[in-house]
Amino acid sequence: MVYVKLLKDVAEGGVEFKGPPQVLKTSMNRVAGSRKLIVTPYAKDEIVTMHEESAKKWIKRGLCEIVKGPA
Repeated sequence: MVYVKLLKDVAEGGVEFKGPPQVLKTSMNRVAGSRKLIVTPYAKDEIVTMHEESAKKWIKRGLCEIVKGPA
């Protein structure tokens, strides 16, 4: 796993958004009988982790750059 800094607003799988940032991924978890909404944005300048092979593909498409990790 490597840390990458996103250069554009993207969705999971590397789909680039041309408009304003959106909620890109949501999931519902049951916590003690209730539901909890988990939202994961993939917005420009965010630092996330991904597998090296995926990072290579995203770098080639200009979507991210490898960084040392969160400051």
